Amino acid sequence: MGAQPPSTVLLGTARILVRDSRGNEQSVRALLDSGAQNSFITRQCCQRLGLVINRSLACPVVQGIGGTSKATQGYINLKFYSRIDRNVNFDINALVVDRVTERLPTVSVDTSAMIEFKNLTLADDTYAVPGNIDMLIGASLFPHLLLNNKVRGNSSHTAPYALETVLGYVIVGSAPIIDSISATSYCGMAVEPLESLVRKLWEMEEVNLPPIASSDDRLCEEIYVRTTVRDRDGRYSVALPFKGDVLSLGDSRKMAEKRFYSLERRMLASPQLKEAYDGVINEYIREGYISLVVSKLDNYEDTPSYFIPHHGVIREDKLTSKLRVVLDATAKTSTHLSLNDILYSGQNLQGSLFNIIANFRLFSIALSADIRQMFLCIGVRECDRRF
Repeated sequence: MGAQPPSTVLLGTARILVRDSRGNEQSVRALLDSGAQNSFITRQCCQRLGLVINRSLACPVVQGIGGTSKATQGYINLKFYSRIDRNVNFDINALVVDRVTERLPTVSVDTSAMIEFKNLTLADDTYAVPGNIDMLIGASLFPHLLLNNKVRGNSSHTAPYALETVLGYVIVGSAPIIDSISATSYCGMAVEPLESLVRKLWEMEEVNLPPIASSDDRLCEEIYVRTTVRDRDGRYSVALPFKGDVLSLGDSRKMAEKRFYSLERRMLASPQLKEAYDGVINEYIREGYISLVVSKLDNYEDTPSYFIPHHGVIREDKLTSKLRVVLDATAKTSTHLSLNDILYSGQNLQGSLFNIIANFRLFSIALSADIRQMFLCIGVRECDRRF
């Protein structure tokens, strides 16, 4: 068998148009990645476009292969356009990072061996030349870009394909290279900093001491100590532990209504789900966990409020209640803030799993119990119920 010619693997790239802060169109080179849960943009690209990075929220951490992680620097919202059709555009929320990846492709590609792509309208006409990647478009948008056609490079089973997208044809797969220099392969991976590794080493050697409460945890506990009361039925009532200004919450009703209509469509398609959901909601009303809003909803904009969307999670493995209603207080309002964003989270009061397992070895008999609807039995004071 003859030696295989040197090759590299092409990842799908596209050149898109983004308007900068002055309204001028600029070309941005993007990597299309169906294996990424988020979209990303480099800090350098944000600076070139004059985009303001939103750092008002806690920056999420990106995890890669092996569980390694790296913090992001904020996020931006932008609209990008197709170079071949200005009517094709998408809004995207991208996390800001120092670098998406190294230059792609890693080596120059021999396009003379791929004459089948010569007359195609390419999404990235520089796909064969190593260049910087400004943005990564993740899986949430990826399927909306794909069209039906695909063109094969040649008769070889290892030849690349040109996949048709609304941005043009994207070249992916194994491709011959010009130089015989060994190509470098890249995968999604975040390298853990040295200081993090050293910190882990010291933490492994530390004596297991009770955690020291942070200033936020102490403030949260003070709020509960000061506001917790018990009514005549013995039920506890607490205040919501606000750490931020309630006026910073934007409109949440439109978002909640949209989620509710989506839930209704699910229930129309599944009568069993609707019956179970109705049963849970009616039970909550009977037990006093929820109540009807007395004030007129038409005036909800006059005072700060928050509409919490909800959905059902079905657990077939449960013997009793198979449906659990989940209230989503992480849903963002029109100001990109959620109710959870302006509340103290409080200290983690769950017992150490190690201690729990170790206690099983101390006694011959162990008891396990579950308090039914424990958190629903805790009321919220009247003035905070609009949240």
